[in-house]
Amino acid sequence: MTVPPGADPRAHPDPAVADLVAEIVTGVAGVAGLNSGPFGSVATYLPGRRIPGIRFGPEGCDVHITAEYPVDLPAVADAVRALVEVVVGPPVHVTIEDVHFEQKQVSP
Repeated sequence: MTVPPGADPRAHPDPAVADLVAEIVTGVAGVAGLNSGPFGSVATYLPGRRIPGIRFGPEGCDVHITAEYPVDLPAVADAVRALVEVVVGPPVHVTIEDVHFEQKQVSP
């Protein structure tokens, strides 16, 4: 992807990098999925599609997730941060937007 001269390449992510980050994040144990935030504003917009929960910008990469319960939330955030930093470099900001609880059927 061509980045305009003087523009921050993190603000114009390569689609392959954005897809790789999404795959890495959703593969971390304890991550239920990506989360686009309360108003759906956290996303990477690519031609013809968007990747919710990941936003690239001059301040770094923001990753918003839904975690599984029970899980060590700080450990999950640290694992996501460490893996994404290998791909895009620091800083990576991880926000846990929600926690997913497995609902079990209770017999009457």
